[in-house]
Amino acid sequence: MPRKALLRQTILNHADSAEPQTGATWSSLEGPVRVGRVSRVTEADLRLPSEAAAPHFSLLLLLEGQGHFHMPDAQDSKQGRYLEFLPGHCYLSCSYQPFRCEDYVPANISFRAIFLHFPLALRGVVEGGAPASHAAAQVLAHREGHAWIARLAMAPAIRSFASSLMAQGLPQQPLELLQVQYRSLEILHSVVSSLLLKDAADMATATTVSTAAPPAASAHPHLSSRDRRQLLEARRFIDTHLAEPLRLADVAAACGLSESTLKTGFRVHFDSSVYDYVIQQRCLQAVRLLRETPLSVLDVALRCGFSSASLLARHFRAHVGRTPLQVRHG
Repeated sequence: MPRKALLRQTILNHADSAEPQTGATWSSLEGPVRVGRVSRVTEADLRLPSEAAAPHFSLLLLLEGQGHFHMPDAQDSKQGRYLEFLPGHCYLSCSYQPFRCEDYVPANISFRAIFLHFPLALRGVVEGGAPASHAAAQVLAHREGHAWIARLAMAPAIRSFASSLMAQGLPQQPLELLQVQYRSLEILHSVVSSLLLKDAADMATATTVSTAAPPAASAHPHLSSRDRRQLLEARRFIDTHLAEPLRLADVAAACGLSESTLKTGFRVHFDSSVYDYVIQQRCLQAVRLLRETPLSVLDVALRCGFSSASLLARHFRAHVGRTPLQVRHG
C-alpha cells in the first residue's frame, strides 16, 4: 500500500519513521505507546484517501488544523459521513478491520498535532462496538460497525501535554520516554472515561454526526484562501521579530490585514489570540536558547522579548510547565 495515499494511516496508524509528505516524526525509542508529532503548512488542498486503513487504536491531539475526515459510502465515494477537524480537540480512532476513508486539509493551513498509537489489545477498553455520541463526544461509526472515530474537546491538562511535546520535542532519553508513556496512558483513560460517560444530562443533549455535505466547506466562510495566506505571513512576521516590541498594528500592517481581521482570523485559523501566540513563540525560542547556548537566563529573556528574567519565568510556568533552570539542566 503506497504511503503517499494515506494521511490518516500515517497519522493514526503505525508509521515507522519520519514522513516528509505529512511532516510527521516519531520518537526513536521503543515503548508500549508509539509517540509522534506533525507540524506542517499545506501549500495546496490536501486529499489523502485510503482504500484500506489498517486496524488501530490511536489518539490524535490536534493543536492546530482544519479540514475533515470522510468515511465514504460503498456505492458513492463522494457520499458518506464527515467529521470536522477542530483545533483544541482530540480524536480517538479505533478499527478492527481495514476500511475506506479520506482526510482533507485545505490549502494554507497549519496542521500541528501529537499522535499516540496504543497496543491493539487496549481496544477492549471500549466494548460493544462504537460508542454513542453524547454531549461531550461526537462519534462517527462505520456502517458495518468495525471502525469508529470520536471527537472530544481537549481538557487543559491534555492540551498542556501536547503543547509541551511540541515545544520540547519527542522523548530522547529512557526516563523521558517513561514519563510520556505514563502520561499517554493516563490521557487515554481520561478520554475513554469521557467518551463512555452517558448520564441523563448527556443523553438529553445528544449530538449526531452529519451525513450530508462536508462541514469544512462552510465552517469559516469569512476566511478566504487569501486571508489564510496573509495570516500565515503574519505568523512568520511574529516568528522573525520576537525580540522586538510587537504591536498589533505593526503585525497587521506587515501582512496587509486590518487589525480586526487579524484578531478574528488568528483565533479562527490558529485557535489562539495574537498575544498568546507571541508569548508561546517567545517561550519556545527561550527553550532553544537555554538548551543550546550558555547565555544567562536574563540574556535569554531579553533576546526573546521579555523585559526581565522573572517575567520569562512566569510565562514559562504557564506555557512550558517548567522553570527556565529546569529546562537548562534537562
